Amino acid sequence: MLSYENSLAEPSHINGLEDIVKSTFHLACPEDSNRDLQSVYISKHLSAHNFKQLLSSKKHKVWVALEEKEIIGLAVVEIMTENLAMLSKLYVYQAFKVKASH
Repeated sequence: MLSYENSLAEPSHINGLEDIVKSTFHLACPEDSNRDLQSVYISKHLSAHNFKQLLSSKKHKVWVALEEKEIIGLAVVEIMTENLAMLSKLYVYQAFKVKASH
């Protein structure tokens, strides 16, 4: 049985958030897409600096999935209105996607 916890991300998670994006972003891209361009996109939009801004934003909530205090996944939710939110980003380490599917 999988054992993990979900919580709101904290400033101490910022580097781990960037790491998971760097490790998994390419999985959502076409196989023939340019890895260098992916890296540029990540550095401009999904860096530790960007996650620091998201953590301080009132319009976003960043959630982490943790296994033994290590980040295994993240979700960014954008608050649209008081009663409406939208999933903006979702990243999970490949090894945990495989575990969850069995």
